[in-house]
Amino acid sequence: EGDIKHDSAITINGIGFGKKTKATPLVWEDFSDGKLDSSLSPHTNSLIANNRDNLRTGFSRFNARNDFKKAGNGFFSYDKLVAPEWFVQYWVKLAASWHWGTSTYKGPDNGLANIKFFRMFPKGSRNYTNFFWNFHGWGVGNNVLRAFENNTSENKYVFNMQNVFTLDTWHCVQVEYGENSGIDKHDGHIKLWIDGILRDDSTEINTNNGKDGVAINKRPYIIGFYDSWPPSDSSEVTQYAYYSDVYVDNTWARVEIGDAPTWSDCTHREMQIPASWSEASIKVNINQGLFAEGDPAYLFVVDSSGNVSRGSPMVIGGDGSSFTASPVNINEVPELQNKEEIELQKDKDDEGVEKIGEGEEGELELLEIPYQIPDLVWLLQGVDLTKHTKGPFTVKIRVDGVDEQGHASLFPRILYYIGTGSSHGYFDMIHEGDNVWSFEIPDPGWYRYRSNSIHYQARLFDEDGGVIAKSRWDIELIDSFIRQN
Repeated sequence: EGDIKHDSAITINGIGFGKKTKATPLVWEDFSDGKLDSSLSPHTNSLIANNRDNLRTGFSRFNARNDFKKAGNGFFSYDKLVAPEWFVQYWVKLAASWHWGTSTYKGPDNGLANIKFFRMFPKGSRNYTNFFWNFHGWGVGNNVLRAFENNTSENKYVFNMQNVFTLDTWHCVQVEYGENSGIDKHDGHIKLWIDGILRDDSTEINTNNGKDGVAINKRPYIIGFYDSWPPSDSSEVTQYAYYSDVYVDNTWARVEIGDAPTWSDCTHREMQIPASWSEASIKVNINQGLFAEGDPAYLFVVDSSGNVSRGSPMVIGGDGSSFTASPVNINEVPELQNKEEIELQKDKDDEGVEKIGEGEEGELELLEIPYQIPDLVWLLQGVDLTKHTKGPFTVKIRVDGVDEQGHASLFPRILYYIGTGSSHGYFDMIHEGDNVWSFEIPDPGWYRYRSNSIHYQARLFDEDGGVIAKSRWDIELIDSFIRQN
């Protein structure tokens, strides 16, 4: 019972979610009370937490703001502990009057020309290797430097800051960070997403080099923007940066809602706040963010190793107090392009023969058994939505030619599209027993699609991700299952 809306609680059921020792993150700061989380340390008095303009969402009451005309150190730190792994998020908006600096140090326009927007730093001495991303305003093209202090051999320019951080727009910065396994081991981990797009990625960095002497864990020291040189040289009266929805945790395990069925296609993701976490069940409090009621969305679970589940479809504002998510340990299946058919391929030498068996004295013996490809049969539904044309459209399929025990290693998944729109899937179907599986196609706002048809197909996957069988494409006229007023 309940709706998928801001601050409501939903339960996610499934398998393979992994462990998260402390369900809630170390920091979730949306500035709803106009005060800064006690776990976050600001670095200037000009950074305030009770600003009321330029709010990110309709649910926001306050945001944080710093004037980089007055102070360049307008960022937060998390100083409570160091750890080998971190996930950090913050949203930032640069005012329309923001002026990127263009000069080198002590040049005529060097204010806001050397900005660090994320940094991992050890406690104590800065002589140890530390890591950051840094904007160099005097550069052209790729002017963001992935940098290591005391380990400059790994520095690399990765993208253009001005093209990505457009002004007067909220942008989401997300970072996965993992220390290397020991001194001079090139197996450290970084991922940087901005607005859901992966901008930097490596699993071969050296986060602790030989100069350190010992491997040192770090903590997120710069969360936000830090102007390493003098305040802005711009003639503008103010140079505001706004912050919202800061999330800090010492594990990569998390839950997010995105705007596309596959993780890599999302350009808008909203962090969800776990209240409890187990291998098979997660309870989260919904952070609706910029999603509007009626928007289709997809829920993703990320485990502590960074593995991402397939997107589980939902509709913001729709019913969903409890539903099933895809296993995290199965990689997401990319959306099929142009709805092209992928034909089941078999070794021509086999000619439909499966060879398996056991001979005398426990030795394996090859037996020739006719190979039967399972059949997927759509069941008639007689579905009739409410007079308000709201709710999911449930489809069911029967898998013939496989006994009940075989379902432990076979997984029907569904692909669908509406009208001539893009396809969505593949999504796991729910096993109801007696070889029957079902799936609820989420409500996209059916009324808008009247006179169109919904097309759907199921495919049967094995444990290795191979396609064993596929159903025919089924087509339903949307007007046929919506009750007329």
